Amino acid sequence: MPGTRIALAALALVAVLAAASQAAPERVTKVTVTGITGENLTGAERVIRIRSGDTYTEKAVQDDVLALYDLAFIASARATKNVTAEGVEVTYELAAKGEVKGVVFTGNKKFSAKKLLREAKLDDFKNYDQARLAEAKDAIINKYKKAGYLFVKADFASQTDGTVLFKIDEGPKLRVVRVNIIGNAAFDDAVLKKKIRTKTRRYLILSYRLDESVVEEDRLTLQEFYRDSGFLDARVGLALDLTANKKGIIVDFKIEEGKLYSVRSVTVSGNTLITTPDLLKVLKMKGDTPFSISRLNDDERTIKGAFGHLGYIDCGVSARTTFAGDAPFVDVAYAVREGTPIEVGEVEVFGNDKTRDNVIRRDMEFYPGERYDTDKMELSKKNLQRLSYFSKIEILPEEAPAGTSPRNATVKVEEATTGRFLIGAAINSNAGLMGNIAYQQRNFDYRQPPKSFKDITDGRAYAGGGQEFELDAMPGTESSQMRMGYRDPRVNDSDYSLGLELHLWQQQRETFTERRAGGDVSVGKRITRHAFWETGVAVDNVRISSINADAPADVTSIRGTHEVNALRYTLGHDTRDNFQMPTTGHRITGTVEGSHSAIASDYNFARLRADGSWYKTLRRDRLDRPHVVSWRARIGYMLPESNSDAPIFERYFVGGAYDMRGFAYRGMGPRVGDQPLGGRFMTVGGLQYEWPLAGDYFRGALFYDVGTLVTEPGDLTLGQFRHSVGTGIRFVIPPPLNWPISLDFAVPLKKERGDDTQVISFSIGRTM
Repeated sequence: MPGTRIALAALALVAVLAAASQAAPERVTKVTVTGITGENLTGAERVIRIRSGDTYTEKAVQDDVLALYDLAFIASARATKNVTAEGVEVTYELAAKGEVKGVVFTGNKKFSAKKLLREAKLDDFKNYDQARLAEAKDAIINKYKKAGYLFVKADFASQTDGTVLFKIDEGPKLRVVRVNIIGNAAFDDAVLKKKIRTKTRRYLILSYRLDESVVEEDRLTLQEFYRDSGFLDARVGLALDLTANKKGIIVDFKIEEGKLYSVRSVTVSGNTLITTPDLLKVLKMKGDTPFSISRLNDDERTIKGAFGHLGYIDCGVSARTTFAGDAPFVDVAYAVREGTPIEVGEVEVFGNDKTRDNVIRRDMEFYPGERYDTDKMELSKKNLQRLSYFSKIEILPEEAPAGTSPRNATVKVEEATTGRFLIGAAINSNAGLMGNIAYQQRNFDYRQPPKSFKDITDGRAYAGGGQEFELDAMPGTESSQMRMGYRDPRVNDSDYSLGLELHLWQQQRETFTERRAGGDVSVGKRITRHAFWETGVAVDNVRISSINADAPADVTSIRGTHEVNALRYTLGHDTRDNFQMPTTGHRITGTVEGSHSAIASDYNFARLRADGSWYKTLRRDRLDRPHVVSWRARIGYMLPESNSDAPIFERYFVGGAYDMRGFAYRGMGPRVGDQPLGGRFMTVGGLQYEWPLAGDYFRGALFYDVGTLVTEPGDLTLGQFRHSVGTGIRFVIPPPLNWPISLDFAVPLKKERGDDTQVISFSIGRTM
């Protein structure tokens, strides 16, 4: 029918036109920005990417709107589309935030406006932003609360002059006057208070200002401590109460201990290589001991370690705990999947940009082709940590499907700074004021000269060989020193060591001037991992001059130049975990030294010396900084036949910053008038406790020193021992100075007539 054909034709035409319109892309003919002017308009136009002539897409327009919202001065943005016969006109309708002419504060007494601006991050605040100002308000309140202003209030508002005003009501400055532990029966107050940071005093004398965040952390710490001690249902509440005068705060930790859960039984299954009784012996949790999640995890690792020691490094251990209904008992069952023994493939070393591979490999306790031993891997890690060359060390088997053998071992390290070039000054209570020019490299390599200036600035020059080198020049008011020392602890990766030293120094003594020039050569050998011997020869030319008229006969009789040569032999044992800053282990040495005309020496004498030091980490804080207790002792004895021929400059002297604090340098022992003569037998020792104060290198110390010096061992009595106690601080001025500073205050508890005491001993910079 004609009508039907016409209708179908019309529909077909519409479909064709629609398809054509879809196929033809819309073109942008005009882009307009409204609502802003000036610099704001210029800034907005920079981020709008759509341009006249571009193909119009909704995504492109939306991307522009999002980019506009990222501009600090934009309060709102939207885009509209107007389709014309020529194409599409796009209009961006924008609104700018109000301009802020500044941020001011009122009511702030504790902190300056500059500090508050920096804390609130409003230094560059130019456009009004409600959300940003709210964040700034919270930051300001938190800063005040950390300083002890618990009831601080703050608010902000726009001013007619275009500024934003922060009104601060600081409230009372609250110090903690009392910390109470309430409801505890299983643990004493003293035990629990050691777990928390909130105190009534800081550094013994300063008031502790309340910090809400720290108090909350302390609450969680106590709760976790209880739960890890077997009180699984323990809860710790917190209450803060003002004192009557509203200037102090009382902190109450309220403890609900609950029941103590104990281990009723421990079973192990799946083990064939190691018997169950042998495994149970090494576990921390046994029957009738408190149940602890941390001990459970430790015991899982212990079982894995036992099999890892045998080469079964894929061994898996899973623990299942069963609670005995309402009774406070727990049954623990460990299921072991032993796997198969794995051999070591290649040992691959990564991350050592400076240190040579051989320096790392020579301290490995395992080798390719042998079975893995997790104990040897841990020992290898400790060997590398002792060197202090690396800030991070990981020794692990490479990732591979279980049962893969052999499997490579990967040693990953991160290099630490081992070299230091220092130009500065040093002051020491023993040696006075000194200049200090020094180059020190604990990981020296004479085969690695700099190839560019960048090698020097990056610390690559003469670094990476595992040797030690030191060059010091220290001109001073009372003492001048020059020294060059080199030591290779593992010559050609062997167990032998070599040490070389040249020195020149001059010291103004009480009634004369002593000048020494000479050198030292030593050779040693590592007997076992910790035991060693060393033998050496020292050659010195000693000149005694500028003798005062009142000098004792022991001084006037040695005017002039002397050759003093000596042989020595040392036997030692060293288990310290770190050679630079030990926290565990000990070092014990015994030395025999002799001088004789047979080796061209002007004097015949012999002496014995024993030195010992011991370190133990009592605990670590939340930043993993150690609290270390240490003990040291030294005994020196000059043999009887040496007395008549030993000059005064070779005798023992005691007193000063490095042996008996509380006494002046060389201030103890036999004297003629006020002139020290030295002695033939000496013994000194001390006990010290160090703890972190701030950062990694600012530490406090408490110490007790004891010692004596006598002419003859037969003169020694208990009454002649001197005693002193004191406190001090140790810290390092950061780069580029890198100055170590020690300051000690010591008071003699027991002294003898004629002793020269000194309350303060200190060292700024490095002195030899």
